[in-house]
Amino acid sequence: MQPEQKNNGIRWIYLGLFLFGLIFNAVGFGSFWMNRKLEQRGVRVQASVAGFSTRKSDGSTLYGAIFRYSWADSTIIQTSNTFSNPPMYDKGETVTLLVSQNDPTDFVVDSFWPKYLFLVVFGGIGTLVWAAAIAVFFLR
Repeated sequence: MQPEQKNNGIRWIYLGLFLFGLIFNAVGFGSFWMNRKLEQRGVRVQASVAGFSTRKSDGSTLYGAIFRYSWADSTIIQTSNTFSNPPMYDKGETVTLLVSQNDPTDFVVDSFWPKYLFLVVFGGIGTLVWAAAIAVFFLR
């Protein structure tokens, strides 16, 4: 194999890592943008934790809170999309939700981790990957 052909292959690897990092950034910042929009246009409501939905993951049981809250003369019961072990909340606990005015089943818990978890994880990993790809590409 010619040295130029080997360098072209390595460049494709760096480009792939760079794009992978950008996609992760897009997921993280897309989640941040959606939650930010919900903060600006949503309505804060008090919800109670009515129980838990469970999922299995790698032999462990994860718990997602089932929230009950009032909306326009009706009661909404909706499961969180954030699952953890141990559960993030206690049954009967009161939690503030940010609820979309257009769709009362679209909500996020009004606290740091439920709102910014995807930004921290995907944005952080994405930034590290694309920054490392750029640094190694130019420093090699």
